[in-house]
This record gives sequence, structure tokens and C-alpha cells, in this order.
Amino acid sequence: DGRGCVDSNRRALHPWVTNPDVSNADILWALVESGEEAGSLSAELESLKTAAEKSDNSYVLALAANVFAKTGQKEAAQQLMDRLAKQQDSDGHVAGSTQTIVGSRGQAQVIETTSLAALAWLSDEDYIDFTDKAIRFLAAACKAGRFGSTQSTVLALRAIVAHDKAMAHPKSPGTLELLVDGKRVGEPVAFDKQCVRIWLDES
Repeated sequence: DGRGCVDSNRRALHPWVTNPDVSNADILWALVESGEEAGSLSAELESLKTAAEKSDNSYVLALAANVFAKTGQKEAAQQLMDRLAKQQDSDGHVAGSTQTIVGSRGQAQVIETTSLAALAWLSDEDYIDFTDKAIRFLAAACKAGRFGSTQSTVLALRAIVAHDKAMAHPKSPGTLELLVDGKRVGEPVAFDKQCVRIWLDES
């Protein structure tokens, strides 16, 4: 709209939320994730920073933290991540969400907010403890292969995959040996970092 916000049109088939803080944060996150340069979004970023500073909605804080982390505004991102950390419960979920982009409620709302917070924390290794707790909560929240609604499932899987990727170690050479009741069977088999399959001598 020329003022750093996005005009909302309520004529739609899906009940997407028209709360300006929520919709502006969500749209801006989508833009920066798709590769939009921060320089072309200066008004939008400044508007989001102001809105996030005033917001008590942890969902908005998490979206904004992701936006600022993605656009290299580390101080702004850390301020929001600190606020999110204070909202994290002992079981790992992030409380304080009052509205999501699709109007989720209950467990789905909690999962979406926690997933977004985890994605933001992953951008800074200083928040690894908060990330790990969030991921453990998300893993425990999986029921019958899904995490509540479609939206919460997508965000949870995105956070879990991003966490696994961040925590993975590069492949390196080594050896593999087989132990049965504590006793080595056969000789150790060497492999290099390119190895994806090891054949053992059946004899």
C-alpha cells in the first residue's frame, strides 16, 4: 500500500486472517524466503519492526524473527528471539500465540507458533537449547503421522527437517565392525566419505 503494509481483501474462499500484523508478517516472510531482496522491502521491514515491538502475539514475533534473521538484521532478530525464549514452556512449546494466519486454535496453533520459533532460533547457535526443546515438543506432538492440521503439519515438518540438516555432521571416512555379545565378528571394514553401501563377507 506504499506504507509498508499489504492491502487485505476479505472476498476469499479460505478464511485467511485479515489481522494486519499477522498477514503482513506472513506475507513478508514468504517474500524474503522466496528470494526478494531486503533493499526492495525497506518500508515493509521497518513497518514489521514497529508492529513486532508492540505485539504480544508470539506468532507474529516468530514470523518477524525469521524475516529479520533472513535479511541479516541480527540485532532485531535476537530481540524477538529473546522474547520468544521467555514464552517457551518447560515442555518446549512456545506460548502466547493469539492469532495465526489461518485462524488455528488449540494444539495446531501451538505447533505452528513453536515451529516458527524453532526456525528462527536455528538461525543463531546461541539459541540451540531453545531449539532442541522445541523440536522435542514437536516430535512428541506427532499423532498418526501428522501434527494436527495441514498448516501445523507443514510448519512442524519444515522445522524438524531444518533442525536435522543443521545438526547433521559431514560424512567422513571410518571403519565398521560387527560385535555379537561384545565379541568382534570378522575384521573391521574400512569406508571413505563417499561410501553409501558396505558389503560384508558372508563367510
